[in-house]
Amino acid sequence: MIRTALVVVTYNGQGDIEHFLESLQKTHKQDYRILIVVDNGSSDDTVPTVRRRAPDAHIISNRENMGYAFAANQGIRYCFEKGFEYVFLANQDVLFEKDFLPSLVSAMESDPLIGAAQPLIMLDPERTLINSCGNALHPAGFGYTRGYRKTLAQYHCERKEVAYCSGAAVLLRVAVLRRVGLFDEDFFMYHEDTDLCWRMRIAGFRCIVDPSSIVYHHYEFSRSIKKFFYMERNRVLMLLKNYSSASLCIFAPLILVWEGGIFFYSCVHSAIGKGTLTRKEKTRAYRSFFSKQIWVSLWKKRVAIQRSRIVPESAIVSLFDPVIQFQDIDNPILRAIANPLTRCYFFFARQIVRLF
Repeated sequence: MIRTALVVVTYNGQGDIEHFLESLQKTHKQDYRILIVVDNGSSDDTVPTVRRRAPDAHIISNRENMGYAFAANQGIRYCFEKGFEYVFLANQDVLFEKDFLPSLVSAMESDPLIGAAQPLIMLDPERTLINSCGNALHPAGFGYTRGYRKTLAQYHCERKEVAYCSGAAVLLRVAVLRRVGLFDEDFFMYHEDTDLCWRMRIAGFRCIVDPSSIVYHHYEFSRSIKKFFYMERNRVLMLLKNYSSASLCIFAPLILVWEGGIFFYSCVHSAIGKGTLTRKEKTRAYRSFFSKQIWVSLWKKRVAIQRSRIVPESAIVSLFDPVIQFQDIDNPILRAIANPLTRCYFFFARQIVRLF
């Protein structure tokens, strides 16, 4: 029998986890063997709610918030110990269709090279609108969801390979995780799903979206100051780890132009007092690289990743998207300047990458 576990990381999510467990109880229990809840030091009644609503769940309680990547890895390592074949990882604010899991497992079983499979993620409560039909990856390291806030009539979602799967809801193959490693715990939160799927693809595995499986996500785009720091720091870490040496050189001018644009944008935000994408947090992200420890760790990880490379860099880059199409950050400068220039640069850069 196929052994699949479901892992959810919780943090002060009493209301979300109530709905999560209520939705999960309506699914086919035989599709997964165990629910593993990893709580990241919640100060509300999240853990008592889990104990009351899901007495059979295995609960791992951290005394403090250890970060999403660390907590998710705790749940995955428990699956390693118990011999599970697959891990379905879900956010605490996800709801399920009753038969969400079998088609994802079937897709995995049909192709041993699939390392990650994402369901079609619809918004909640706006359930006619898409949250993610697989995720897109920009050559400068920005990730965004495909089909966001479009209906299925407006955006054709089909089973296909994607640059990376959303960590909000994804089925992971344990054997692949053993080979490429788990989430990078230095990331703490944000971009850990992008980084993991990039490493999978480097090692010769595929990441897919399967719209025959559907879940719902109570998603709200966050502009928090903390998010800006982690997303910017982790984006740069991810690029330095995963690009080949040739690609780093080829895409460096493009990355530096985007860095300049983001820094300018953060300065403007600080000047007008918006207080979210601030110059202080962007500078803090840069300062984090003035540390011998981070470079030693980064170099060790990069060496291991590049040694695991099976596919050529051209195959990795082929799934990148040179334009950002995400409604919540849409603006005239992005549409009229940044996207067209990036598209042009990417066209020529991709031809050069193919030579290596």
